[in-house]
Amino acid sequence: MENKEYCFYFANVINCETEKTERNDRKAHMPMGYFSKEKVNTGRQLEIDMLKAFCIVCMIFDHVYEELAEDPAGPFVFFDYTSTFIGAAAFMICMGIGMRYSKHKEPGDFVKRGLGLLTIGQLLNIVRSALPNLISYWITGEDYFLSNSMLIIQADILSFAGIAFIFLALLKKLRIPDAAILALGFAMNILTYILYLNVSSPDSFLVSQLLGFFVVTDAESFFTLGSYFVFVAAGYYIGGLYPRIKDKDGLANKVLLVCVPACALYYAIRMTVDIPFLPEFNTNEQYVLNPGTDAIATCMVSLILLAIFCKLTPFLSEKAFVVFHEHKIGKFFYRLVHPRFSSQAHVITSSQKIFCSSINMSII
Repeated sequence: MENKEYCFYFANVINCETEKTERNDRKAHMPMGYFSKEKVNTGRQLEIDMLKAFCIVCMIFDHVYEELAEDPAGPFVFFDYTSTFIGAAAFMICMGIGMRYSKHKEPGDFVKRGLGLLTIGQLLNIVRSALPNLISYWITGEDYFLSNSMLIIQADILSFAGIAFIFLALLKKLRIPDAAILALGFAMNILTYILYLNVSSPDSFLVSQLLGFFVVTDAESFFTLGSYFVFVAAGYYIGGLYPRIKDKDGLANKVLLVCVPACALYYAIRMTVDIPFLPEFNTNEQYVLNPGTDAIATCMVSLILLAIFCKLTPFLSEKAFVVFHEHKIGKFFYRLVHPRFSSQAHVITSSQKIFCSSINMSII
């Protein structure tokens, strides 16, 4: 009798373990929502290239409008608003995503890339700021030009990108998790705004310029690490998820469903209500600080654009390639960056299609 009970007990245990294994197997084969366990999106992603191209086009038109428009409220004011809704932040998000897709993504690689960008940024500052102002000072003797020559040290986009690469290299070296990097970016953003409101800039123009690389000062502090690193961190976090997205179309629908109403409501309030703890909407102060909720909204706008371009990708990729193939523009641009591209080749690779599509989007 006891043997039968033991046999019955062990049979139940085996059956339970078998059912548990089967459940686990079924769970393992069940779809994980929009994501896969393995990387399924490798190589260049067309919608990201399209977003970068769109940012470049908006940047060109915005700077032209800013410098040449006689009427600030004229018909081209749209380009002024693109700097608020999209601006450099979207490009920095793309930069963060690109860091995850790069073949050279070790901390040492990031440091080299950062130093290279800082060097290029400083050379640009010499050519556009230091030399013209020093020559003007030599000709006129006006102290104004001498002080402006100090703009050789300014927190512009290339300098910011270089410092961001080096800072992220440090975080990677310390093995800081992606979510913690994103949280750190938001904390830095809010702290920078608090410092801006409560701490006066140094009297020394040179010291103010140097601090402007990290926090917003009265000097030429356009893109400071404190305010804008949050967008690189957001892109880096998204870039960690992007290769595993197995249902781009479905996820794009979800992003549009959630982010479009949220952004519409936020900006409707932001544009019509004076919020005392935030800078005035569509001002230089808002642009250089992008504090808190503004930063979140800007990230959501970038996600909306990525989703839209993702939905358009199947159509635009083929259409853009046809236009470039017929006019031979795509081959010309591709040769500029890929000398081995053969003009006799009849088979066009997907990477060439992506490149042609991005150039087409930029020119349009």
